[in-house]
Amino acid sequence: MSNPFRIFVVCEQKIYVFNFVTFDNIDTIDTFDNSKGIVAVSPDPKITVLAYPDKTKGYIRVKSYDKSITALINAHESSIACLALNSDGSLIASASDKVISIITTREHL
Repeated sequence: MSNPFRIFVVCEQKIYVFNFVTFDNIDTIDTFDNSKGIVAVSPDPKITVLAYPDKTKGYIRVKSYDKSITALINAHESSIACLALNSDGSLIASASDKVISIITTREHL
């Protein structure tokens, strides 16, 4: 079993994911210009789900490291302004400059 504890480093156009114990780079993700560092991580240490703005405006990419699944969700017509995940990563709340949405990730992950 892999260690579920991760470190997420959010840069303007990349997200780096490291193993907390060994500091090995687990993943490097290219993102849309993310100068505000918009991401959401499931708070449950046993479940690692990451949500972040995709390169396509208004889309959210959700990644489950436990299931090795990535989903793309069309959430808004304008850029993503804020994201939040519930504890198990099954619900995501997102906002653009005009709309707030709550979306289930169960059908995607």
